[in-house]
Amino acid sequence: MLVSTSIHAQQDTLKVLFVGNSYTYGYNLPHIVSIISEGTGTLLATRKSTIGGATLREHWYGQRGLQTRQIIAEGAFDAVVLQDHSLSAINHPDSTLKYVKLFAGYNLGHGAKTYLYNTWPRERVPQFRGEINAMYKKAAGNSGAARVPAGDAWALALDVRPGVDLYTSDGSHPNS
Repeated sequence: MLVSTSIHAQQDTLKVLFVGNSYTYGYNLPHIVSIISEGTGTLLATRKSTIGGATLREHWYGQRGLQTRQIIAEGAFDAVVLQDHSLSAINHPDSTLKYVKLFAGYNLGHGAKTYLYNTWPRERVPQFRGEINAMYKKAAGNSGAARVPAGDAWALALDVRPGVDLYTSDGSHPNS
């Protein structure tokens, strides 16, 4: 006898926290990721801890009203996605490395795997892509985190469709 079940009945659910700034909350990225997951075998229940222009240091110390560590401690997350300020990989790599490592240890202590949202360079300085990627690879290696190469996907989109308008007028944030 063949029993039919819906995909939703068979799905596992993972709780994911997105930590970052406008690159993370723009166009409600966590919610979009959750919607995309509905068509897979694993449903992602997402939450975010974000504020415009935030650095991982600000998240770590709870500055600007952020409560990221408390959210992690109380949230029983399976995964925490970290995204530092878009210029930190270039201007403050030691800070990014430090706070990725601190968060990775903290997350692991609360049962969560850490993922690094590896961003893209600003429109006027595409040559920084390699430096940004190298820093995120180093941060992943130093902390045991997994790197999510969003910047590589960004570059591939530009290579495949050079006329695609990925940036908003500020030359930094993603276009809708």
